[in-house]
Amino acid sequence: MRKLTSTESMTVAASAAETIARRAPTLWLGLLHPTPRRMAEATRMITEKQLAFCEGLWRFNQQVAIEMTLGWLRLMTGRPSAIDPYSSLERISAAASLPARQRVKANVRRLRRKRSV
Repeated sequence: MRKLTSTESMTVAASAAETIARRAPTLWLGLLHPTPRRMAEATRMITEKQLAFCEGLWRFNQQVAIEMTLGWLRLMTGRPSAIDPYSSLERISAAASLPARQRVKANVRRLRRKRSV
């Protein structure tokens, strides 16, 4: 897993802000005048966050196992200087945040296509 560039981070941040801005009216109107479409959007929002969290946790654990294995292999082969903890942490955080980043991008594309509340 490669580390995130600053451009990618800014794109995700802007997409997250746009997603919130597009969903807020639907959520407020869903409280005042619930419709099946508004309730479905609210339910989808909650479940996709739960799924992204679980998938991110899984990817975090996978990447930690990979980094630990690589570290031990480097130690056993006599290359301890090749161990870079900062790069490992960047790869772990990039792997853990990947599901959330993917969902944010997908949501903003989907909400741009959708008609308004």
